[in-house]
Amino acid sequence: MSHHPSILQNLDLGRLMKIDWIYGATLELARLGGVATPVVDLLVTLAKSCARAAGFM
Repeated sequence: MSHHPSILQNLDLGRLMKIDWIYGATLELARLGGVATPVVDLLVTLAKSCARAAGFM
């Protein structure tokens, strides 16, 4: 992959991944509007799992 998302770049460089900062507003607005976000929910869960495994959470 030639481009790495900022979350992956942060993980690779040992920096905090800012998962809640990046996805929090999107998820909150979707919930307020009654919109299901199963894919985003899964991505957040997976990203948090990677962060936990790397010792960031």
